[in-house]
Amino acid sequence: MKATISILAAGLCLTAAVSAQTNYSVVTSSRFDATSLDDKGGELSKIRPFGLWQFTPSKTGTAAYHVLSSSNLSALMGDPDGDGKLAVFNGMKDAGTFAISPFIKDKDRKKNDPRLLFWTVKDYGKLNTTIHVFRNGKKHVVRPGDFVRINANGNAEFFITQDLIMKGVGAQKGAFIKGVTALCQSSTGALFFAPGHGRNAANTGSGGGFWIGSTFIYDGGVCTIPASAIKYDNAGNVVDVKGSSATLLFNEIGSGPLSQLSARDMIKNSNFRRTDGLNQNTSLWMTGVEIDPNGGTFKDWGGNVQPNLIFTFENYRIQLGTAWFPSWAGTIFSTRPTKGVTAMGSLAVINGVEMGVTTSKATGAWTGLKNSPKPPCLRGLALLQANHKPLAPSGPIGSTTINDGVVTMGVDPSIVLAFQDSNRVAPGLLMLAASAGKGQRSIGLDLGVILSGYADVHVLRFGPSINVAGVSDIKGRLTVTIPTPTNTALKGVTLNWQMLFVRGTTLNMTPPVLTEIR
Repeated sequence: MKATISILAAGLCLTAAVSAQTNYSVVTSSRFDATSLDDKGGELSKIRPFGLWQFTPSKTGTAAYHVLSSSNLSALMGDPDGDGKLAVFNGMKDAGTFAISPFIKDKDRKKNDPRLLFWTVKDYGKLNTTIHVFRNGKKHVVRPGDFVRINANGNAEFFITQDLIMKGVGAQKGAFIKGVTALCQSSTGALFFAPGHGRNAANTGSGGGFWIGSTFIYDGGVCTIPASAIKYDNAGNVVDVKGSSATLLFNEIGSGPLSQLSARDMIKNSNFRRTDGLNQNTSLWMTGVEIDPNGGTFKDWGGNVQPNLIFTFENYRIQLGTAWFPSWAGTIFSTRPTKGVTAMGSLAVINGVEMGVTTSKATGAWTGLKNSPKPPCLRGLALLQANHKPLAPSGPIGSTTINDGVVTMGVDPSIVLAFQDSNRVAPGLLMLAASAGKGQRSIGLDLGVILSGYADVHVLRFGPSINVAGVSDIKGRLTVTIPTPTNTALKGVTLNWQMLFVRGTTLNMTPPVLTEIR
């Protein structure tokens, strides 16, 4: 439902309790602009490449929903580079050169808290826009393999850094790419990852991958650092790894010493189908790896027993020579053998749903995204077990706005703010405050003892609360429109907004959403 509001009014919202079911949700990001299969939510139905969203596979249908949108991330990061522009994702169009990819600690999978998600970047040499965060109050360039999340104090918390990953990988020879863009953690604390892809700063050298000893690991292979080689701090973050401790699980091409299969062999064995209904084993850029929720083990290229993994590739109309291959539409694979077959390789199964098709043309419907104008293309896999429902009101509490947070005078007639709760809600308390100033952090307050949802409050500086007239629609969605100011003196003003929902004795806060007036 839409509501037009006065910027000086105030109000409160009430909501009913939401029932839940136990299952897995997949947090990921998208290579392209996309639309949720739940396409009636306005801005909430629009999935941008530079935010985190999720889908909960179900045999009765699923849809994609925001977890941390691009304007949420901008609101949290502040202005580390001091250029005065906080909506850093605005204007990014070619998602082939830059992306983000999520990660979740194993111990946090069952917690319904978006603050616990880490993310890193995909880098492609000089072609991408550099993303900065505050690290101990100073500017830090996020590199592939720096997995970060922004705490209430505005500083980035690092789960692991590119430097530690490369220490575990060991000395390099010849062309290689630093870091990783796909990472997961087992229940024992072992880490599994796919090498980074792209090219170096000079746009030369390897197209992706690095060396472990004398073996080159392509960007479609998977490596591991065992828990015994990792030193964690009390927060569960990596503070050190043993040098040259990484080993190969399986490579993108070629066979292992015991005739173990490559990623491409497993892809072929899955019998998956592309958008044209054909099978293919030529892969391009692994973008997500996770522990298979169905359990089981396999032997890696060293003969070691490892937990089954699921993985996905950025295969959208890849070109080899003069040939173009159709999209894989977000197909996800597993190291498990296909039922009735001993050789490794199958479609991943989440909540009893296959993450692809074997007898028809792929549509990507299992991802909760529409198949047009471009089929789904996933970047990253982070499995949650947070009792979310497949369709709204689904569980995640989200917020987003137009143009990745930018509102342009004379172009955009309104500031559009979109919020979603996990149930239908009455009028809400919409709070605003000045965002971080030039070169400053976005300081918030952790109120997790009394709040649910996104419990860091970033609207503490000043500004009135705003009454939202009406109620949300049956799916818990509420769109707020505010006439864009016409006073040119307000150009450059950036605001953070958060919606507070009240459900009985539970207070639910949405992530802060940023609007920058230009």
